Amino acid sequence: MEGKSLTVTVPDTYADSHLADTATIAGAAANKAASNKEAKYRQLANSHIFVPVASQPGPGTTKQWN
Repeated sequence: MEGKSLTVTVPDTYADSHLADTATIAGAAANKAASNKEAKYRQLANSHIFVPVASQPGPGTTKQWN
């Protein structure tokens, strides 16, 4: 993978900080993690292709992969 990088985020679906959303919306923790990652690496979008990937235990992956 020369010149390429991959980072994966796996939020805890059952953490108190996610529970209110994940109890009613499948993929909520993954989508929130992906949004946070997009914000963190926003400046890279000028010179790199950036696709956030987040998965969570139980149902749900990022909306980009659905």
